[in-house]
Amino acid sequence: MAPVVSQKRSKLREAKRDALVELAIELIAEKGYQACTFRALAERAGTSTAPFTYEFGSRREMIEAVVRRSYEVAWPDVDKVVDPDPVERLFEAFAGMIRIEGDRAMGFVRAIYEVYLHAPRDPELLATVQQIEDGIHPGYLAMVRDAQEEGRIPQGRDPEDVVDEIWAALDGINIARFSYPERFPQDRAEALFRDMFERITS
Repeated sequence: MAPVVSQKRSKLREAKRDALVELAIELIAEKGYQACTFRALAERAGTSTAPFTYEFGSRREMIEAVVRRSYEVAWPDVDKVVDPDPVERLFEAFAGMIRIEGDRAMGFVRAIYEVYLHAPRDPELLATVQQIEDGIHPGYLAMVRDAQEEGRIPQGRDPEDVVDEIWAALDGINIARFSYPERFPQDRAEALFRDMFERITS
């Protein structure tokens, strides 16, 4: 009987942690990275800071949990893109980020970019962000190499450069969407990304 009780406690704790992370993501998306403190979260939750300090220990640990959760929800799963055309497969792997809609989903994306902007000032946080990115980066490089082998992307291009340029284009479009949502709805943002993507890969 004890293992069942232990599993229930574990699931409850996981659910509680997820709720605290989502609250942090919501606050970062609305008010920015600097505004997300244990005190501000406690005020929003109508509680003391104790649940946050108990669960995370430090603000950095909480922000790292925010980054990991945001990637899980907002970033497209490269391994699930199965288009037979290697260039289209590469496009689809990135375009999933632009196709995200809805306030909750966009909140995750905003949280990622807020943390990106501040991570360079915090070496440990930057290392965490880079570690997460290192986990997905090889999938993009493999797609570029596949496209080069089939003659769809010039062989002389460095795959790292191609991926970096696509990523920069995606970042620029997403920041424009956050800044001017009425001018950059999802369909226009995707069309712009398609145009930039084709220039980069040709």
